Amino acid sequence: MNEHDQLLEEINNTLGRNAKLRAEDKLAVIMVACLSLFQESGGDEINMRVSDGRILSLKLEFPVTSH
Repeated sequence: MNEHDQLLEEINNTLGRNAKLRAEDKLAVIMVACLSLFQESGGDEINMRVSDGRILSLKLEFPVTSH
C-alpha cells in the first residue's frame, strides 16, 4: 500500500468512526483540509473526474462586490 492509499484509508476510517456527524459536517471538515492544502501549494482550484464521468470541482475565489 502506497502513501496515497494509506492517507485515504486513514481519512475514511476517521470519518467513519464519527458516525454521529452529519454528512454536511464531514464535508465541511474535508473542505477546511482542502483550504489548508491550497494555502500550502499556492493553488486555488482542483478538479477530479469521478467514475461516472462527472467532474468534482473545488475553487477558491474572492467574493465579487459591486459598488
